[in-house]
Amino acid sequence: MTRFFNDADLSLVLCVCWAIWNSQNSVIWSNRFKTPVETWFAAKRTLDDWQNTQEKAPQAVKQARVRKWQPPDHGWIKVNINAATQVNGEFTGVALVVRDDRGSFLAARNNYVIGSLSPKVAEAMAIKEALSWIQDKSWDHVVCESDSLEVVQAIQASSYEDFTSFGAMIDNIKQNIESWSGVCRVSAVPRSANTAAHVLAQATRHSDCIGEWSLVL
Repeated sequence: MTRFFNDADLSLVLCVCWAIWNSQNSVIWSNRFKTPVETWFAAKRTLDDWQNTQEKAPQAVKQARVRKWQPPDHGWIKVNINAATQVNGEFTGVALVVRDDRGSFLAARNNYVIGSLSPKVAEAMAIKEALSWIQDKSWDHVVCESDSLEVVQAIQASSYEDFTSFGAMIDNIKQNIESWSGVCRVSAVPRSANTAAHVLAQATRHSDCIGEWSLVL
């Protein structure tokens, strides 16, 4: 698909797909019909929120965003993870996107947790939630990617002493990784290589864009 769309078009296509899916669910589960215009505006609103977030980033960071998402090694599953702070002032959005070694979509999920958390605590929470969710799957070789270098470095550190809630969360993440039935790694990537998870986390600002998606064979 990336051969036919630029990044801006691809982001819009992704938001439209989510909006259509959510409109379908509204009919099935809530008996609420959304017109095509409502569906379009829901998609556009989600995209606008994401673009506004991008515009607020420091220029130096924007210039460094050149790396794109890469598939994992053969036989591995890649889980991209992200968090959105200040969701409606009361919540923190968390999201994950799962793809295989061919870059094929496997699953995606977003949700929000109560409380407005700091960025690093929110990112740690997103990783913790993702690990809890994917542990029930049959994936034995998993690499998790986050664009929070500070959080990833804390997870990778051989010894990390922090007696705050953030430190407790890091300890919990490490325990989950150590108890993994297979192999699980956590790596840091720039935002440009974590776009799908970022957009999905930002989408939690709208209740009709929250859900779980998986590949149906």
